[in-house]
Amino acid sequence: MSRLWIGLVAAALLGVACHPPGRSAEGIEVRLSVAPQPPVVGLDTLTLQLTDTSDSAAHRPVTGATVTVEANMLHPGMTPVPGTAREVSPGRYAADLSLTMGGDWVVLVEARLRDGRTVHQELPLRGVRAP
Repeated sequence: MSRLWIGLVAAALLGVACHPPGRSAEGIEVRLSVAPQPPVVGLDTLTLQLTDTSDSAAHRPVTGATVTVEANMLHPGMTPVPGTAREVSPGRYAADLSLTMGGDWVVLVEARLRDGRTVHQELPLRGVRAP
């Protein structure tokens, strides 16, 4: 009986840990650009464009969001590179990250919108060049 109880508690905790808190934001598009291009080992600026596409007549910029990013190498064992993006113009958010190695990366984006909804997006960042 105790093994069953432990298993149920562990499954419940794992289910909670795997789901982001808050309501998911449907209809929000996230686009990534990087400078310099191509990206390099060292300081790069990631720019994210957040657009509300839920209204097909008007693609409005998403303003006032709190945006965090985390760059990860595609292979395990490397330390993630976290950052906070600042809004530089309506719907455009920029974060400066120091990438530590050449190769292919993935950028995890979390945007908390003013209405409490969240956006979680995983975007590729390929071809980071070593000096």
